[in-house]
Amino acid sequence: MTENQFKESAAGWQNEFSASITIIASDFTILYMNDKSAAVNAKWGGKALIGKDVRACQQGRNERRVH
Repeated sequence: MTENQFKESAAGWQNEFSASITIIASDFTILYMNDKSAAVNAKWGGKALIGKDVRACQQGRNERRVH
């Protein structure tokens, strides 16, 4: 599912949801971030992280959990 397909199917509820949502593909590529997720990850690039490998964004213990 592409980011645009997700946005169309979710009909906007994801930005009203009170938690951060990050959708990651099976190849570890970040497909989507809602506004809260972008804000939480702002110091690492926020929505500019979309399309990047999530493993490159993780360090130490968290990286092991992603694999």
